[in-house]
Amino acid sequence: YNQPVWTTKRRFPTTRVYVLPENKVELEYWLLMEGNLEDNTDPKYTGIYEIEFGLGHRLQSDFYLKTVQKDSNSPIEILSQSIELRYAFFDWGKVFGNPTVYIEWIRQSAKPQKGELKLLLGDEISERLFWGFNLIYERVLGGDAAQEYALSGGVAYSLIDGYLSVGLETKVVAEDVKSER
Repeated sequence: YNQPVWTTKRRFPTTRVYVLPENKVELEYWLLMEGNLEDNTDPKYTGIYEIEFGLGHRLQSDFYLKTVQKDSNSPIEILSQSIELRYAFFDWGKVFGNPTVYIEWIRQSAKPQKGELKLLLGDEISERLFWGFNLIYERVLGGDAAQEYALSGGVAYSLIDGYLSVGLETKVVAEDVKSER
């Protein structure tokens, strides 16, 4: 799709840009720990497993599994499973921001299902400086029908191309529920 190499790896933890090239597969694992180290309480561990597939025709599909362990003596439980599909409307560089749509279905184990829709934008500022920006809408399909409206964005500078970059990212979120719209 004539995309630069930097778009073939995730540059930001939250903000997404474009799609993976055809036949490329990425695996990611995130481990989040919540707890207070000072009072020696058991921490809570959240694991996020992700596999991404470049499908060709500017399409990408991702599968996620999210687990939780409430303390060091508890079993690991599945929190959610989700599937994501991305579609880039144009080859890279044909339209400002390289618009890509992102649709995700989230099946939660103990809560109602959710749907998420994002518009992904991103490009190069210079040969080693990149930006990404996302418009995000998420809705709980049941219960209080909570909705989330968010913006995320980031800039990154490649120190060692393909290996090390530094950057800044931010996310702003507003939420509401059916009874308080």
